[in-house]
Amino acid sequence: MTIVQTDLVAALNRESPTLARLPLGDFLTSLITTINALRADVVTLKTTNAYLTTAPTLAIKAASGVLVKSTGAFAAMISGVAVAKSAATDMAALAGTLATAKSAAWAFEMDAAGTLTTLAKTADVATADLAVAALAAVSANKVRVGYIVVTNTSGSNFVGGTTALDATGIAVTYVNTAALALTAAALPDLA
Repeated sequence: MTIVQTDLVAALNRESPTLARLPLGDFLTSLITTINALRADVVTLKTTNAYLTTAPTLAIKAASGVLVKSTGAFAAMISGVAVAKSAATDMAALAGTLATAKSAAWAFEMDAAGTLTTLAKTADVATADLAVAALAAVSANKVRVGYIVVTNTSGSNFVGGTTALDATGIAVTYVNTAALALTAAALPDLA
């Protein structure tokens, strides 16, 4: 339940002349917003049991490369275990063949032991948006590090783990999963 009442805010601000330096309605609105954000974070934690505390930065490992890496360090809490990976960490290899004039996505996940896995590619579809929509849900007790979407206009098949991610006619979009936005910074300034 999200609470926002602009009429109540105005009334409280009007009816608090002794607190003219502290508009009570604005303060309560800020507090309610913070509580709602914290509630959303708790729901996320309860349903996933895993979240990133620092986001990765996915990119091609090297020119003419077939692997994806995170150029920056990233960290997660998975089933109560803190897991950290250093910069330049390789994702598990891609597998599967993507037909020309099609798009598909591969997702990267990590478990509490720090093991990175690549999910099977989605089905070949007509657009990148459809490929993203076809991604499987995050596996139990794992965190989604991110995913890539490959669009193949090369005129031949893209073969995961063999075809370079920067080959002519291959377009790759790298998507990082955001770190959980813990809302302590959003708390109202009481000073």
